[in-house]
Amino acid sequence: MRIKTTGGYVEGFEENGLQNFLGIPYARAERFQAPREINWEGVFQADAFGKKAVQSHPAQETQAGWEGRKEYGEDCLNLNIYVPARDALEARREGRGLPVAVYIHGGAFQNGSNRDRSGKQIIRDHSFIYVSINYRLGVLGYLYLGAALGEEYRGTGNNGTLDQLAALRWIYDNIGEFGGDRSRITVFGESAGAKTLGALLLKPELKTCCSQVLMASGAYQCIREEETAAAVADSFFSLAGLKRPEDILTMDVDNLLAVQERLVDNPGNTCTFGPVADGITVPMDWREALRSGRHWSGKAIVGSCRHEMVFRRLGDPDFTAHCPAIARALFGQNAEIAIEEFKEFDAGERQEESGSALRRALKWEQLLSDYMYRTYSRRLAELLAKNGSQVWYYSMDFGTASHVLDQSAAFDGAWRDDALFPGIALEERRKTAEIIYESYVRFFETGDPNWEGIPEWKPLGDEREKMVWDGRIHTESLTEEETLNRFPDEVFRLQRSPDHAVSTKETADPQPQALLDAAMEEASDIIARVTAQREAFWINPHRVSFAKAKESLDFTMADIEEAQARLLRFAPFLEGCFPELQKTGGIIESPLQDIPAMAESLWDGCGAGEGEPLRHGRMLMKLDSELAVAGSVKARGGIYEVLAATEELALKAGLLKETDDYSVLLKHRDFFSHYTMQVGSTGNLGLSIGIMSAAIGYRAVVHMSSDARQWKKDLLRSKGVIVKEYEGDYGAAVKEGRALSDADENSYFVDDEHSSRLFLGYAAAALRLKKQLADKQIPVDGAHPLFVYLPCGVGGAPGGITLGLKYVFGDAVHCFFAEPVQSPCMLLGMATGKGDQVCVQDFGLSGKTLADGLAVGRPSELVARNMRPLLDGIYTVQDECLPGWMQRLNETEGVIIEPSACACMGGPKILAGEQGRAWLKQQGLYEKTAQATHIVWATGGGLMPEEIITEYLNLSK
Repeated sequence: MRIKTTGGYVEGFEENGLQNFLGIPYARAERFQAPREINWEGVFQADAFGKKAVQSHPAQETQAGWEGRKEYGEDCLNLNIYVPARDALEARREGRGLPVAVYIHGGAFQNGSNRDRSGKQIIRDHSFIYVSINYRLGVLGYLYLGAALGEEYRGTGNNGTLDQLAALRWIYDNIGEFGGDRSRITVFGESAGAKTLGALLLKPELKTCCSQVLMASGAYQCIREEETAAAVADSFFSLAGLKRPEDILTMDVDNLLAVQERLVDNPGNTCTFGPVADGITVPMDWREALRSGRHWSGKAIVGSCRHEMVFRRLGDPDFTAHCPAIARALFGQNAEIAIEEFKEFDAGERQEESGSALRRALKWEQLLSDYMYRTYSRRLAELLAKNGSQVWYYSMDFGTASHVLDQSAAFDGAWRDDALFPGIALEERRKTAEIIYESYVRFFETGDPNWEGIPEWKPLGDEREKMVWDGRIHTESLTEEETLNRFPDEVFRLQRSPDHAVSTKETADPQPQALLDAAMEEASDIIARVTAQREAFWINPHRVSFAKAKESLDFTMADIEEAQARLLRFAPFLEGCFPELQKTGGIIESPLQDIPAMAESLWDGCGAGEGEPLRHGRMLMKLDSELAVAGSVKARGGIYEVLAATEELALKAGLLKETDDYSVLLKHRDFFSHYTMQVGSTGNLGLSIGIMSAAIGYRAVVHMSSDARQWKKDLLRSKGVIVKEYEGDYGAAVKEGRALSDADENSYFVDDEHSSRLFLGYAAAALRLKKQLADKQIPVDGAHPLFVYLPCGVGGAPGGITLGLKYVFGDAVHCFFAEPVQSPCMLLGMATGKGDQVCVQDFGLSGKTLADGLAVGRPSELVARNMRPLLDGIYTVQDECLPGWMQRLNETEGVIIEPSACACMGGPKILAGEQGRAWLKQQGLYEKTAQATHIVWATGGGLMPEEIITEYLNLSK
């Protein structure tokens, strides 16, 4: 049984009618890093279980000298696949695949493994494939280090969740080779397994990876806010006695576990760990996403057990007295809600003669059961139903109805345990457990839990019915009294204490709050406006005359002229690569177009009155959106960098001399195919690098963030480019791409944040613009100022263009960057003087924007450093302005650009405003504006598909 997977070949074994494939690695885990892709040589022998995730060892292992500890490891990302051999063979003969059930184990995010349930336990005599997965647990899977160690570790609170997502992707990509039908995948989990599935519902990828879910005693309640997750991390550092938080990176794993055990060694804290709303894996606005329907939909079974927390009561004679402490451990700050609710009940209870200690204990049991589990299962079921999902809701009322007893009875044989079913005959338990099992498995196989052994079980709808698993299995109405309902959407909340604040390093930069405080002192007004998410205009106080600025710049005019010369040398080669360049002889350049009607609209729209001098200037648009090959400003720097690297490689290999006709390189695609060109991108840079690299013959790989538009990914793939997608933002894609490239000696990584070549490729635009202005007889000098407005992401393109313009026009040109309100990384980096040491999230901003090409958390230090003496200012624009400008430009000038490019159009409003006019007067420019020229730089959008254009234009209606 040798199977080919995306990672390599695997070979399993057959036993008791099941084909077993055990311990298959689906990804690679490194401490506090997102899961990495894994491949192997030869054939992987899938005949033994893989490592379990590091966790607290059972007592018997400890007593035996931890003989079993060899079964645990940090690199534990493996899965088991069980296939019913005869059914799979028959399905193959009939040209179909078997349904698939994927199990995410529970264990409070601290314990458990993919060995908890075997294929024999789950499949029995049914016809489906069963898969069980491992994921990282506890500190290694869910300790959030972003607040203590900075942006690089912002995703650590979700590594376990990312592991699960990686496993589901692997299963979706490979299960067909094992005989599975990837269009019929059910993911099921209980307790923590269901809670983490609740976070995965917010990931668009889940819709692809599964069509059904079964969630027992868990929903979305363990999603933690960053404040809570950071407070947990503070407690860990304190317990560990770490003077420097970064020491956790090299801490011995046994010590990690010892501290973890102390961290949760209170009255049963099972909420310490869980997914984090970090804005990368789980969106910051996750509650709104749930309420508005921006989540997975499909078929679902959701439910819980009537007395989830009953054993807390049965096992503690002083249960009622201990409950306030238990509640504080389980719920954090939310405990006060539960305590107050009990006090209200107790006040009424004491007035009744029938009041009793048992009823008071039962009330606490209800509070703990509902607010740990039942309330959230019910809420999720209703949200899913509202979003168009078919949802079958249930309540387990049989026996003790304790935590996940429906799953334990159905799958694990828990019906045999007398303690769980006191006073109930063994045969009755067995029968009920088999009925529950059959209903769940029928759901796996057919997408419907109904069968002849149960009364009709209707999905939630107008009738709002639930299934009740009990001695008499029946359905009944789901009423408002089903659960208590005072808790917020997160079960566990903490607030960080100032006493727990820790520095990142002994000589570290300040933490985000300290950074913010320092920034507020230095530029309080602008930072306050930014953090309030209002449009802002920052005037650069460090700009100096160009004569002085040149002394501190990293680049000279000679560097820019050399870049221009290289582009000219490659012109014959580019003409041969791209037919669209034949008219220009291989020169990639964009038009400079007057936009008088749009200009009038912008000036009028920004409140400039009749006779205002600003209205008399001339406005043009630099249509880099129409740059050939890549359709954006990135065609300049991106293509230039690929060409520079190609020239260097070809010269070294003896394939080329600088005096040659560079079209000779068209014959050497085979040579370049042995090399890889890689880049991290939000979209447009990826297009330019990917398309150019593939045309030359390179193996082209573009690492793209979750912000990147799907059509850009599709276009790249259509050109033969490999696109790797990442859950995090732009920074995550860059980091992973750089690491993969560094590990390959035949790979070249284009670094948008630090690349001098990119910067100079962009700067060469100024030389062409000078000629275009001269052709239009537009003067640029002291009496005729030039104002240029450039959309800014990480900063490379606008920074390079500004550098070139300054070298060409000196102090006669004034450049402004435009950024989205939610992602003004360059403004924050320059205003605080911290450059790439700050990110927008440090200031409470989401980084999410309709201007996807500008969705960057940190600025380029290279750009910030060189713009400090050159740039005139930065302004921000609200997302809602962009579709309207896009529509207006189309109507007035017949030009289409993407929303990111439209950000530049906020420039006139800035100069016409009170702050802008004051700046103009201070600079001696106010009286010259009648003779001024304004250029709005349209940075992208030329390759947008028609349906995407329509989608954007509809946003303006």
